[in-house]
Amino acid sequence: MNVFMRGSLYFYPFFINLVYLLMTLAFSIRLHSRQRTMEVVIFVLLILLIVLALFLGLQPVYQDLYLLVMPVSLIFYYMYLHSLQYKVDSLTGMLNRNCYDIDIKRFERKEHVAVIVADVNRLKEINDTYGHPAGDIALKMVGSVLQKHLPISAMIYRLGGDEFVVLWQNAGISQVENAISKICHILESLWYSVSFGYQIHHKSQGQLHDAIIQADQMMYENKK
Repeated sequence: MNVFMRGSLYFYPFFINLVYLLMTLAFSIRLHSRQRTMEVVIFVLLILLIVLALFLGLQPVYQDLYLLVMPVSLIFYYMYLHSLQYKVDSLTGMLNRNCYDIDIKRFERKEHVAVIVADVNRLKEINDTYGHPAGDIALKMVGSVLQKHLPISAMIYRLGGDEFVVLWQNAGISQVENAISKICHILESLWYSVSFGYQIHHKSQGQLHDAIIQADQMMYENKK
């Protein structure tokens, strides 16, 4: 009669898979600190699946189940993260134009959305005087300050060039103005200047596209 016995290296595969899981988690948090609902749901489901497989894997009858589920889950999630790269701006780490075009349809259905449009001042002058690497640093700095000083609920997009757009669900006018004032103060202390425009959109008062146009016009007025 065969007798199942666990050797001294039995937990070695569990340990290796746990390391891979933690590395994947760290990468996911760094890449998408502003997780959207679908991304969170997918990640949570994968974690629950792995935990379930781990629990069952501790039972001799199901020992092979964990060794199968864990790597398959990690491979799937790695592929999912890789696909998300196409939604992220490679320079600033913000969401890109492609993601904006997808998300705008979702925000159209929201009752209350604050729209913020930001444009970096004198970027061409920075590029011409100090070179394009200096301009890239300016864009990265602006993106970093926006991300650091806006809440998780505010989705930040770089549409291209020096233009950023923020879609912030359920934000009021005072929240938006306070956030912009703080961000401008911080950027000025770093010798950067950004022009902002904003508009509060209510679904009952028109289209989100109209609010974006109004915010854009306000930004150009402030830029003069």
